[in-house]
Amino acid sequence: MNRLTRRRFLTNSAAFALAACLDLPLSAGEGTKARRNRYLIVTPSYYRKRVQDLSGFAYERKSPARSEYRCYDLDRTTMLTVVNDDGSGLRRFSFPGLFHSALSSPKHGLIYLSSTYNLALDAESLEIAAFAPKDPAAGDDRRFGGHGVLLPGGDAVAFGMNHYRHGKYDSVSIRDARSMKELQQFSSYGFEIHEVRLTPDAKSLVCGHYGSYLGSNVYHDLAVYDYREGPTPPPKFIYPASVTFVDLESGARRALLSDVQGGQEGHVDSDASGNAYLAKHPALVKSRPGVDKNPKFREGEQTAPDGGEFAYDLEHMGICVAYEPRHREVIVPKRNSFYLEVTRVDTQEARRIDLAEQLDWKTPEGVFIHGLALHPDGKHYVLSTSDGFIALERGTHRVNPAMTFRVPLLVHTHLHVV
Repeated sequence: MNRLTRRRFLTNSAAFALAACLDLPLSAGEGTKARRNRYLIVTPSYYRKRVQDLSGFAYERKSPARSEYRCYDLDRTTMLTVVNDDGSGLRRFSFPGLFHSALSSPKHGLIYLSSTYNLALDAESLEIAAFAPKDPAAGDDRRFGGHGVLLPGGDAVAFGMNHYRHGKYDSVSIRDARSMKELQQFSSYGFEIHEVRLTPDAKSLVCGHYGSYLGSNVYHDLAVYDYREGPTPPPKFIYPASVTFVDLESGARRALLSDVQGGQEGHVDSDASGNAYLAKHPALVKSRPGVDKNPKFREGEQTAPDGGEFAYDLEHMGICVAYEPRHREVIVPKRNSFYLEVTRVDTQEARRIDLAEQLDWKTPEGVFIHGLALHPDGKHYVLSTSDGFIALERGTHRVNPAMTFRVPLLVHTHLHVV
């Protein structure tokens, strides 16, 4: 089997990073060699064993539940799929608990799985190298919020942390890239943080907060939809969704935004001009006036509903979002559909990229996009779907058949390309 060695992992990562920064083409030999050894890392989140059956997959290894995991909901199982970006070298691994996303540190040869608790995996063997739990004995009420970002220099990572108390701001945890030990913590200035990104100037973190509209975690009693039981009564918008910019050095809040469309404010990205973008159509955040003075965005327990002021919009909701700096475009796959909306940030003009016009992937159950990642070659981005991976050229948004292939993934498949 064509496995990624640590030396190849680091060498290829450095080569692709240099080529992307300098906009240099790789030679045919270099491109072929690197592509064979590049990984797509996928972390499907299986909310309950009874929702999706994982028993039919062949696993290279199933990691047992360790004693440290006992404080977590272990009737959830995550299937990690690892495959080269040409479809070769497919490997499957099973981990107890729920992991929502993946992240990598080429410098240290590690891959991180993030959600309720975090794991650092050796990039070559996929063995567990470090474990970052919550510590109930120490009174730690936090759980990882689902996404993280590698910080400049590569020696630290930042993760969103959910606090399990109504009306308490969530936080950002800065952790050592190798040991996963916490180095620093500061407020995220919002409720139910989900995604954390780094601004293009690498000076601030942009944090996406769902608020209480999803009814997840501590806000379960305010649910719009219960993933375990099905539809519930209309939600109570007591803790509104928001986007915050937080200074990476001081931990101070630089900006607070809350979109007038509402809804999908958990997945977020930003451009070099300081604009924030959400997984929705249109993607640009149009913040409410006077949001800084609105008491709904202040820390402290609240009980009164807001009368619909913070309603959400499912019709225009996407599933994830990414700012592509080379062509200054924002890419948002449509939720439960087979197209993308691409927005030019200089004009805010949007166009639809209908994947059905380029691919015949429709099945009776439907093929839906779940994840989006920019490829390190600087020329492509990759989508994960229920049935496999689709690679498209940046700018033209043409499908690249050599990097597009089917492999069953089910849902929920955020993805990361190393």
